Amino acid sequence: MVTTTQRFQLLAFDLDGTLVDSAQGIVDTVNQVLAEHGFATAAYNHIAPWIGLPLQIFWERLTDFQPENYGILTERYRTIYREIAIPSSRLFAGVAETIDQLKSAGHRLTIASSKITPVSSAVLRQVGLFDYFDLLMGNDSVSQPKPHAEMLAKTLAYFGLNPTQALMIGDTTHDITLGHNAHVASLAVTTGTHDLATLTAAQPLAILAQLSELPAWLAQPA
Repeated sequence: MVTTTQRFQLLAFDLDGTLVDSAQGIVDTVNQVLAEHGFATAAYNHIAPWIGLPLQIFWERLTDFQPENYGILTERYRTIYREIAIPSSRLFAGVAETIDQLKSAGHRLTIASSKITPVSSAVLRQVGLFDYFDLLMGNDSVSQPKPHAEMLAKTLAYFGLNPTQALMIGDTTHDITLGHNAHVASLAVTTGTHDLATLTAAQPLAILAQLSELPAWLAQPA
């Protein structure tokens, strides 16, 4: 009997909302940048669904800056995020134990995030998970960001695997669409900013309430 564990040799994880409870910190950082530059701040429920997309999407929707000036806002965001949000980053309950269990089971673990890799690295070090991951992929690793297929395509090429051997795990439709675009199966968790109905409409392979359910799901017959 082939189990799902044996089918999926590589597990690619989104970071925010999947491993790390970071939505409030991201929203607060975006709003601080907006306020500092004279723009109106936005409600949590307005901003949070965009988490997981490139920062330029936030500036496009919330400011009247020209695209060539988005870098000013992005650099300020990253400074505030390093100073405030990263030190306060916390894992969701059960995530540390789950990642340890998956690594011990022989899976290759990677990150597929819209963060740049130095920021993902800093967050993972803050929460004690950096050494578990074999590869970090971020917007600085690709020419076309999530949900374009490039992030997963480059991950698969790095390990010499085909799409059927990988599983994308995330909390938003952006992650599920990334999987679809790369012909990689996707699994959603409901710990992030997209609700069950929204995730269901994106048609992942499965939806779990929390990441700690993943090892048992992987142990099922494929």
